[in-house]
Amino acid sequence: MSDFEEREYASFITVSTGPVGGSDGPVEVVLSYAAYRLHVYASVVAFGAGHPGFVSDEYLAEIPLDASTTTAELVAGGVWQRSDGGYLVRDEQTLEFADFATRWADAVEANCLGGLGHVPDPTAPGRCARCHGPLGEPGR
Repeated sequence: MSDFEEREYASFITVSTGPVGGSDGPVEVVLSYAAYRLHVYASVVAFGAGHPGFVSDEYLAEIPLDASTTTAELVAGGVWQRSDGGYLVRDEQTLEFADFATRWADAVEANCLGGLGHVPDPTAPGRCARCHGPLGEPGR
């Protein structure tokens, strides 16, 4: 495990989530920073991939780091629940954030495609600085 990974697993955060796993109200869950980051990022990716609230096993297998520890932590905390082919996200607050983030990104990309045009990103060749979409694809 790298120094970065060790720090990510050695630091913890208490997260006040929305209703988790059928609870009536907010729940406080203690997670490592690594688990929290996976939770939020995977939730946003799931929305963008068209399956909000579901993190697929395929997605987790594509992550360059082993996600088994963080996934187990999220399940143990009641934030994720095992389902066929992946995990259901049980944190309503994060799902609301993921929905907002996805709608915002779609709106920004629509502005680029709808007349404003892409702006080349000097720090990411081939990407738009505004929407982070790829440059030069058909219709882009």
